[in-house]
Amino acid sequence: MSLQQILNGFITGDVPDILDAQDIIRQKFAPWSVSFTPEEKKHYFLLGYMRESFAEKIMVMGEQHAVTIPPDVDFAIVKIQYKFYQDLQLIKNNKADVDELIDCLIMNLGIILLGSFNRIYNTANDLSKKGNYPFSEMVTDAGQVYARDTQSSGTLFSIVKAGQMTVNKIVSKSLFINSASTVLTVNAADEVLSQYKQNNAITVNPGNSTPLPVGYTAIVVTNLSADTAGAFTVKLKK
Repeated sequence: MSLQQILNGFITGDVPDILDAQDIIRQKFAPWSVSFTPEEKKHYFLLGYMRESFAEKIMVMGEQHAVTIPPDVDFAIVKIQYKFYQDLQLIKNNKADVDELIDCLIMNLGIILLGSFNRIYNTANDLSKKGNYPFSEMVTDAGQVYARDTQSSGTLFSIVKAGQMTVNKIVSKSLFINSASTVLTVNAADEVLSQYKQNNAITVNPGNSTPLPVGYTAIVVTNLSADTAGAFTVKLKK
């Protein structure tokens, strides 16, 4: 399964038409056929309904402060995708038999959007650490909203493009979540490597998650993207 990049959403008048006719729903969705297996749905870390307030704050911050947008994030496309995402949610609440079709498309957009939102937040957060910017309060607010949602999942880390970093004091068998749009690999760090006969890299695709093997209390994370920063979440010992 590969994610489908969405570069445009519905045109004016489409949403009222879709709400009035189920046949129009099927016709309008034909260009964006997306399907997720039940197993894939369990492993993706997506935008979801619970993160809507986080998304709204990031959109406001991006609209008002262009400096928070990383060079490789096309915010014009993000706005199109977010509008499409909201339109899909509106339609979802007013239709009969197309739940699976819309759910997969919303999931597709949510995975892509969450990666972009995390990139914007990480860039704004890094800038705020260097000085007092007009969006610093928004960064704090958005971070608190995100932290409340992910507190059971762990700590969010950012990793530079083509970067590698070691994370220690990880809770054994905790969930490793790829929170952005790049492919990451996970290996046991040197201090725990002696416990294993082999150290095969675990590949975690964008939006996916995987439970870490028993004993992986220190890991080395590698970002395979040469031009895009990544992010991941893992639970740490207190």
